[in-house]
Amino acid sequence: MPTDTNVAIAARNIPTALRISIAVSVLHPCRWIAAASIVAGWVVGELWQPPVIATAAVLGIVSGGIIAHTIKEELPQRSEERFSPWLAGAISYTALILLLDYTEFR
Repeated sequence: MPTDTNVAIAARNIPTALRISIAVSVLHPCRWIAAASIVAGWVVGELWQPPVIATAAVLGIVSGGIIAHTIKEELPQRSEERFSPWLAGAISYTALILLLDYTEFR
């Protein structure tokens, strides 16, 4: 855990322009809006229970976006030619998830 002395020494080593940039970015209103949206989402979640179909739709859209982004970023380029290990990992992970899902309902 850093002490106040360590933080002060580290702050002295940061260039002035970067320190100003950090201070401006912390005070930027978008950061406060993002923080407030987390609290607002929690309050709405506590006060209102959405229908199951809406929850399933949002979960499907978000998880599909995550999977599409992961495949786009993690799938090797044609020049790398490392598709076999990636495919083996994808098949193994899918089998594990299906096995866990199957054993949960037995």
